[in-house]
Amino acid sequence: MHDLEHHKSGINLPRGLAPLGYRDFTLYWVGVATTNAGRWIELTGLVWLVYELTNSPFLVGLLGAARALPALVLSPVAGVVADRVDRRLLLLVTQGLSLLCSVVMAFLVAMRMIETWQIYVQVMIQAAIMSFDSATRQALFPSLVRRSVLPSAVTLNVTATRVSKFVGPAIAGFLIAGLGEASPFFVNAFSFLGFMGAVAIMRPVPEERQDKQLPFAKDVLEGLRYILSTPVLSGILKLEIVFSLFEINPAIVAIIGRELLGLGQRPSVSSSRRPHSVLFSV
Repeated sequence: MHDLEHHKSGINLPRGLAPLGYRDFTLYWVGVATTNAGRWIELTGLVWLVYELTNSPFLVGLLGAARALPALVLSPVAGVVADRVDRRLLLLVTQGLSLLCSVVMAFLVAMRMIETWQIYVQVMIQAAIMSFDSATRQALFPSLVRRSVLPSAVTLNVTATRVSKFVGPAIAGFLIAGLGEASPFFVNAFSFLGFMGAVAIMRPVPEERQDKQLPFAKDVLEGLRYILSTPVLSGILKLEIVFSLFEINPAIVAIIGRELLGLGQRPSVSSSRRPHSVLFSV
């Protein structure tokens, strides 16, 4: 590990919070917490929007498939790319592209021009971008702290992700009820700006690279072979797939909220046959 002490503050923190003593990790952690919350706000908004437009639980469920397919195909490639390029630059690119997608969706919804197929296209594009974004983040953050506090850094990272997953949908509900269906997309766009700002002002240590790299395609295949041949890694992968399929998610929450609790009966953007609600002024 390169000299990270120059990146460390003089504050003595409890062992579990020790990674927050490193300036760049703190910037990264706050940025991740912000952008993850924004992503769940937007995802909840997407789910609600599809259900309002289609009235179909099946089509709402297909959003999960639209998100999973690009990730399944591109994740092995994204990991290799993250090991070969400037990770900070790649994060700025992926976050910028995601911001653009959110802004486009926000204006389509706000101007009442949104159609269901556009939502699925946006979800697949965002999932493809996030495959590279997630791989790059996972490759970057271990270099921001010393190895001795890396387990605590992993715990903080997971905590930020899980808390965002609970907080984001709740915030989305208030936004949709108070400001309309376009508001989650505007909020998510602003969350990307926060993470991009954090990445931009980092003072990174030099990244260690292998002197000799395998050809790109062979590198991808080697990574897949390693995962499938390692019982622990392949087991974790299977558990993650099962957890992703059967966990409580915004799709189920949206269906329960509308069908069982009678929520969301106000006029909305969902139908051209009904008056539209007031959305963000644009």
